[in-house]
Amino acid sequence: MALKDLALAADGDLFINETGDFEIIDAVRQGVQIRLRWIKGEWVFNTAMGTPYFETILVKVPNRALIEKALRDQILAVDGVTGVGTINLIKDAKTRTLRASFTATTTEGEIESEVELSHVGLRSDR
Repeated sequence: MALKDLALAADGDLFINETGDFEIIDAVRQGVQIRLRWIKGEWVFNTAMGTPYFETILVKVPNRALIEKALRDQILAVDGVTGVGTINLIKDAKTRTLRASFTATTTEGEIESEVELSHVGLRSDR
């Protein structure tokens, strides 16, 4: 049986649908999205945890292989993720954003997701 969790909105708050109800979603998929939004150093109790955005990803001369490894490591760190398939990176120099889409194998099945990274903020699909 798949683990379930309360859905979070894009801003990280609880998601409430148009009828005013909470939604229940697969926990592993949401866990991956939370993990990718977690910036390395932001959790005071363990500053080594998190995605190294400012050390590896949002740098002046980014290294594609290091970015893919950093994202892969973070996705694999989520309980229930058993493998990461493809990671596609699309850079937009004009808007200074990097879109990473990926597939992962989980205990809940195959998932596809993406996260948009920029100097302005981090966004991912729900």
